[in-house]
Amino acid sequence: MDPAKRGQPLDEDDEFEEFDVDDWGPEQADPSNAAMWDRAWDADEGPGTAPPPDAVGQHLRVQAERLARQGGGTAAQQQQMQQQQQQQQQAAQLQQMLQQMQQMQQMQQQQQLQQQQQVQQR
Repeated sequence: MDPAKRGQPLDEDDEFEEFDVDDWGPEQADPSNAAMWDRAWDADEGPGTAPPPDAVGQHLRVQAERLARQGGGTAAQQQQMQQQQQQQQQAAQLQQMLQQMQQMQQMQQQQQLQQQQQVQQR
């Protein structure tokens, strides 16, 4: 087991490997260099080979093509979302109005009870 994990101090003679600092040329440090951003950097075939197809990427491409064929499905979806939001706002306003009406009815009932009690006390 690692001595650091056991809570014991490390020995003085532990060796640490030091690495030389790499000197990058301007062409290697250029972020626009496509080879630097190769998606298949770990492929066995070497740089520049196509990466293995991934299920998520394929699914996204299929969905993007389907939406493009529908001719602006996203605008229709946005309109539908706006309509749903408006309906939710209207429902919330109606609910608030209903609560206010119920409060007013309760207040009126309380006033009527108070008036009846006053009449009975006379």
